[in-house]
Amino acid sequence: MPYLDYNQSNGYLLPPYLEELISADHVARVVNKVVDLLDIRELTSQEKIEGRPAYHPRMMLKILIYAYSQKTPSSRFIARRCAEDVVFMWLSGTQKPDFRTISDFRKNNIKVLKKLFKQVVQICQKLGMVSLGLVAIDGTKVKAATSDYGAKTKEALKEALKAVEADIQKYLAEGLAIDKAEDTLYGASRGGQELPKEVKQVLEKG
Repeated sequence: MPYLDYNQSNGYLLPPYLEELISADHVARVVNKVVDLLDIRELTSQEKIEGRPAYHPRMMLKILIYAYSQKTPSSRFIARRCAEDVVFMWLSGTQKPDFRTISDFRKNNIKVLKKLFKQVVQICQKLGMVSLGLVAIDGTKVKAATSDYGAKTKEALKEALKAVEADIQKYLAEGLAIDKAEDTLYGASRGGQELPKEVKQVLEKG
């Protein structure tokens, strides 16, 4: 049977904008929009002035919240996605924070992150996601309150949002625990996917 041309060296006459590769209804667009609306002064007020420039906390927040929506708590895995996954690359502006930077950012800002993750859900409501029928952050789907169900549905929505808050806390705690376990497994300075020296030498020789 005939096959489509397969060539890994194909290039573009013009490099594409990453945003053009993200579908219009992708959840990452919601994450991007919502985080742009957040007041993140609690994050920026904790930054040190001296030293080299840090990654923007809004960018870090975007990749963490999108990772949450994808059930990805490991800082090492998130760092790899920022280097390999077009959606993470778009959200990060093609910046590549290493796993230690991601881990420390989450660990050092855990209380503020809990508040901001909660605000994401609340802003989704204000943006009309509930009136459209869903609150879909982290895959939790909550039917909107309708005239048919009235107060009952609103109460169910409240309970569902409480469940989302509990899930946020669980996710952040899991992230800290996984990072600690992976530090023990791989070493605190290693990402866990480094090739053995001998293999790298073979690849370099071609």
